[in-house]
This record gives sequence, C-alpha cells and structure tokens, in this order.
Amino acid sequence: MKFAQLEIGQRFRYRNADYTKTGPLQAVEDGANSAQLIMRSADVQIPAPQHESDPPLLSDRDRLRRAIDLYHGECKAILRAIAADPGDALGRLEMRYQALLQALEKK
Repeated sequence: MKFAQLEIGQRFRYRNADYTKTGPLQAVEDGANSAQLIMRSADVQIPAPQHESDPPLLSDRDRLRRAIDLYHGECKAILRAIAADPGDALGRLEMRYQALLQALEKK
C-alpha cells in the first residue's frame, strides 16, 4: 500500500518502524514527538489486526497527552515547511487542530 492511501490517524509500518499518519506527507514514529516527511509513493504496511486480545484502553489523560504530542509535532513540521510553501501552512495547521478535537471526542 502507498502512504498516500492511508487516512490521517491510521497506524502503519515503514522502514522497520511503526508510525501514525498525521498529515498528507507527515507521520510520527511511535515514541517520538516530531513529525517526519514521508513521500506519498512510499510503500507502507498496515499492521495485522490482533484477534487474541484487545489492545489496552488508554486513559483519558493518556489519550489527551498523545493528541497534544501529535498536534505539537505537526505544528513544528508546519513551521519548518513554511519557508517552502507559506500558503499551505494555515490549512495544514487547521487540519491538525480538527484532528486534535476529534481525538479528544473519541472514547
């Protein structure tokens, strides 16, 4: 599967590391706070669903912390990208803000 085919917020594996897609060209590696640029055409793998046990539910505090960390990482990536395309920065920031709000609404 290609990176461009993933939905924002979807988890995937790329170059032997696990990531979460945070924008059209960005993803955050598990355990990291900053977004990385990933080409749209990059080959990625979707993790196989685990049927043996459900993943542990995150506490509200952990979900909030993860959402804020993703938002912060995307904001830093946007600031770095402003020099290349200043017109796109506000749209990308708004998309991340909406994703943050959606993450807070999920239970």
